[in-house]
Amino acid sequence: MACSWREVHVLGSALTRDLFGKSQFALGLTVRGELFGEKFSARVAGVAKPYGTSILADVDSSAIMPLDSAESVVRRVTGSRRYGAGRS
Repeated sequence: MACSWREVHVLGSALTRDLFGKSQFALGLTVRGELFGEKFSARVAGVAKPYGTSILADVDSSAIMPLDSAESVVRRVTGSRRYGAGRS
């Protein structure tokens, strides 16, 4: 089942370059893809400046999504309404 997320996303600089070539062409465009088996679409609201790798991830190859969108993905993937410590 496809869902259409109208929320905006911020893309890392390397991910933007891989998808669009130059970052100035990415703003306002729609990215479509699949995450954990769920199809999605989102508007590019911004491109992060080059950062490099942090302890946890390659920030430049990441996409940042709104928390409610991420929670929706977790619910769809796990089938659970519970996520995070102390939440129900």
